[in-house]
Amino acid sequence: MAERYRFERPGLILIGVEDAAIPVTWIAVDVLGQERKRFAILEEFVLRSMKEGLDSETGIAQILGLKDPLIQSTVADLMSRGLVRRRMDVLGNWKISLTPEGFGAASDLESVTPRKLSLGYAFDRLGWCATAFPRSALMKGDEVRARGIRKLLGRKGEISISDVPPSILNGLINNEEGRDARVEILSVKRVSVKSRLYLPAAVLSYLESSTNEIQTAISIDGEFSQYHELELNKLGGAEAIGILPADNAARQNLIRPPSGMEFMESEDVERCRLAIMRVYLAKSDGAVLDQVWEQEAEEAYRHLESAATRSVSRFEYPQILEKFLKYSRSELVIKSPKATDAIVSDEFITHLRHLLAKKVSIKVVLDASQKSDVAALASLRLLASESNFDLHILEDSSEGETVLLSDGKVVVSNFNWLSHRGDHQRLYSLASGFISSERSIVDSCSVTALR
Repeated sequence: MAERYRFERPGLILIGVEDAAIPVTWIAVDVLGQERKRFAILEEFVLRSMKEGLDSETGIAQILGLKDPLIQSTVADLMSRGLVRRRMDVLGNWKISLTPEGFGAASDLESVTPRKLSLGYAFDRLGWCATAFPRSALMKGDEVRARGIRKLLGRKGEISISDVPPSILNGLINNEEGRDARVEILSVKRVSVKSRLYLPAAVLSYLESSTNEIQTAISIDGEFSQYHELELNKLGGAEAIGILPADNAARQNLIRPPSGMEFMESEDVERCRLAIMRVYLAKSDGAVLDQVWEQEAEEAYRHLESAATRSVSRFEYPQILEKFLKYSRSELVIKSPKATDAIVSDEFITHLRHLLAKKVSIKVVLDASQKSDVAALASLRLLASESNFDLHILEDSSEGETVLLSDGKVVVSNFNWLSHRGDHQRLYSLASGFISSERSIVDSCSVTALR
């Protein structure tokens, strides 16, 4: 999402992408509905009039109070579908009558009567509307908390019958079932609340560097929802959901390797990343790949891999952490201010256990002045019994630089490796850092990580 939408707001800098949860209420809607008829209303009245004995277009037009040509056109259409036939009587007058198929259709129309139904819908409390999302697509509050997902705001108040009119429900049914929709809602009788849930979404934060203000965009199912963004802005926007910028967020704490060292600058890294992601996004969209694009992507990948020391792209950090967790062979060092449950999850601990089983030496360094989540800290302490696992909580490790080190590569940055999700009190700024395989830098970071 970061690569796809980073240039969506010209002049603004995409500074964050994170999972979000839109509050929804699962409601039961008691309605009066009927089986959807396969005939237009005029066709229905023509068929039922003929079943009652009317045998001329003029007679039907008079009963319905319509002009003859309109009825003639409808009869002609029904004749083309084999439901009506025309014949001449003994006096030379044209008469119309139902075919057996037409008689059956008219009988079916008479048998369709309204009935009471109870339907379930997810009512979006931010957009204040019923949605077609199934219950299986929604999250419970426990899951939202465990995954450290940011909750968006929703309107307070009771959901009434007027908030779910028949037109909205019929629109949802049509969108879901299309021409095969079998039910038409005639009226809504009662709305009752069943449970409070959350709709998965994503919130993208864009920084206006000149004013140091943040604008948010909301994505649902990978598509921007301007309507939800507008509703969130009415409720206070980014600030109201706790997305606040650090001072000078676009220029804060630029972290670079020691001077005099060959270094691939961020602009070159971004160019390579864009060439690679262009191919990736084209493949995910099912587009025909341009051969030149593929060649440029391969060259960009080689360029990134061959750089001894380079800048890290702003949205590359979680990918690097995942790679180190999966593929470290001898050592793994993680120095981060604190740990949250959203990162130090069961899956994260499983990765560490797999590495420990392969005799990988692991060190995790946290800052005692920062408050880690209780469950995350307990999970890490449980691993302390392993001979090749060390957990250090240092009294003075708040230098601002974090470290991720594995097998001769190190990332020095201000990225919070173990709390970049679930820490909703953090101030937003552009992540800055570099990755290096230079032996002198790796050795230095390995020694200083515990200082």
